[in-house]
Amino acid sequence: MAVNSWNEPQKVLSKFVEDGKLKQRVLLKGALVARRDYRVRDVPISFWISPDGRIADRLGGSSSLDRLDEKTRSFLERYR
Repeated sequence: MAVNSWNEPQKVLSKFVEDGKLKQRVLLKGALVARRDYRVRDVPISFWISPDGRIADRLGGSSSLDRLDEKTRSFLERYR
């Protein structure tokens, strides 16, 4: 899932999703939801969600693809 943390209108976001050929869902009003429900203050942030729907891990700030890959592999090993 992607989060629209700048709260652009749906028309603007739809064009972004289409142009980027994104396949994941994109949350509208993401800044509000992120702050209220997940206590996110800074973006970007990545979450790994466990099979039971809980936040299993998070990584704040800009991260290299290698770091994201490392965290994802660790997550998958833990929940296989």
